[in-house]
Amino acid sequence: MKTAMKYYFDLLITSWKSFNGTYPLTPYDEQLLPKIYVGEMNEEEYISWMPVEKDEISDFSLMEQEFGISIHESIKEYFNSYWFAYIKGFFNSCNIILDPVLPGQELDNFYAHLCGYHINHDHKIEYIPIGFDAVTTYLVVVGNTDGVVWLEDYERQM
Repeated sequence: MKTAMKYYFDLLITSWKSFNGTYPLTPYDEQLLPKIYVGEMNEEEYISWMPVEKDEISDFSLMEQEFGISIHESIKEYFNSYWFAYIKGFFNSCNIILDPVLPGQELDNFYAHLCGYHINHDHKIEYIPIGFDAVTTYLVVVGNTDGVVWLEDYERQM
């Protein structure tokens, strides 16, 4: 997971720098720890960011206990490899947007998504949401037992 993320981030930064001469941009959030920010906020209140290798490990044990699950190791590695803003990319006809891991709140959004997912799936967590497809709004989920990535259409139960 970490190797794939590094590969993606290297391509992202190279592409952004060749296209605009900057790092990728994200809306500025004064509540975040500034570890990923580069430079100053612009007039539209965006700021450049770059991925930063994490120097602390997020603990999932309370969530695992609360939901009665063991979270798949690939999810833990996703949240423990880098701090980063939203990452986006195309895969086939999908416009995939993966959840960020933001310094100071890396597990807050994940926990909120997991709670909603838990409630909407009859209090079962067979898959773990980590993003969505901007075209279809299907969730990007990871199989909690096998680590396989899927798109889930909740309304059609598939």
